[in-house]
Amino acid sequence: MEKYPVLRPTYFKDFKCIGSDCKINCCSYGWNIVLDKNTYLKYKSIKEPKYLSNLINNCIIKNKDTYLIKHKNKKETFNLEIYEDGKYENKDIEFLHSICPFEDEKGLCCIQKEMGSNYLSDTCKIFPRINKFIISNYELSLGTGCEAVCELLYNIKDGIDFELVEDYNYSHIDFKLKYNENNKLINYFDDIRLICIQLLQLKDISMDNKMILLSILMNKINDLNKQQKFSDIEIYLNSFFDNIDIYSSLFDNIDINQGIFFDIFKSLIVKNIYSHKEVFLTSSDIISKFNKLYEELDSTEDRFCKTYLKYKEKFNYLLKDKEYFIENVFVNLFFTQGYPFNDNYSIKDCLIIFIFNYIIYKGVLTIYFSDKESIEKDELIKITTIFSRIYMYQNNYDLLKEFKKQKLDTLAHLINLIQNS
Repeated sequence: MEKYPVLRPTYFKDFKCIGSDCKINCCSYGWNIVLDKNTYLKYKSIKEPKYLSNLINNCIIKNKDTYLIKHKNKKETFNLEIYEDGKYENKDIEFLHSICPFEDEKGLCCIQKEMGSNYLSDTCKIFPRINKFIISNYELSLGTGCEAVCELLYNIKDGIDFELVEDYNYSHIDFKLKYNENNKLINYFDDIRLICIQLLQLKDISMDNKMILLSILMNKINDLNKQQKFSDIEIYLNSFFDNIDIYSSLFDNIDINQGIFFDIFKSLIVKNIYSHKEVFLTSSDIISKFNKLYEELDSTEDRFCKTYLKYKEKFNYLLKDKEYFIENVFVNLFFTQGYPFNDNYSIKDCLIIFIFNYIIYKGVLTIYFSDKESIEKDELIKITTIFSRIYMYQNNYDLLKEFKKQKLDTLAHLINLIQNS
């Protein structure tokens, strides 16, 4: 098999599935596992062991030209104290817990155990790896919807590095960014991405301020692109870091109005709370605290919540020795998603999605750790893994539509959301 130059983060080579030690494993998350016809026929040829052959016959269903592994469902009920309508109530919450039928009692895949990793479907074999083809180059990365990936990022204290290596041409490509002669901005893709990642890894600047600078940078490039001033893009990129100080006044110019952020937070977090047991058990306390915050917010004329400000101050204090991890998570997201733009989204759309992920993630962490005395590694990794699976790698069309409908896609609104989240 022929090898190609592949760009990847240096930590990629250290990734290894932790198998049954994974607390939020892939097999118990209700994901649809799609099989192509050749994989299905390979599975059907398995005659021994008999239990595996029976599982294959009973648990795979045809869906048009593909085949789906039919999950088995297990009901679980939890009694939890939930804050609603200004008071706490004990409620029984029932979950239909969806489990892959090929997962054994130890959390291992019996197909891989009995037949080897070559028998895994593409979905199971690849996750959390993300394969891209950007203009003319292959790229490999790892998504943070896997706790083993988050663990690796937690252990990188000096920022993510990247390397060009010789690797195989992968048949499965998650997405492609193709050269388009009608889109001249693509010619600047590498330069723009390099500046963006360098910006996100700047030292002695808070993540909030780096996100503000990123918003300014990408908005300006978007404007120059719309005006067809392509020669000015190179000039702007080359001088950006020399002129950073002119934007410093924006860092402290906070327009106190948390209402927009709180409204977005409530509509999105509450919407997804019942999507999975792990999500609910992690989020129920967040939702309970948030409902109290929302009640306080709505009782003020200026829609400002003093309690949340205290939460933020405490979280920023606790985060001091952990902010490198937040940086790693978002540098990784920027790279894995092919930003600053890809075939699905414009540079402005990518910015909105990226900032959205940041403000909601930050809000979740701020509320979750509001009554903690420290940010423990295991809790931080768990929340990041769950959040990544729900938001960071999902379809964002509805989000973009809502942002544009409410006219929240302006630079002023993005800065406001970053500062008030």
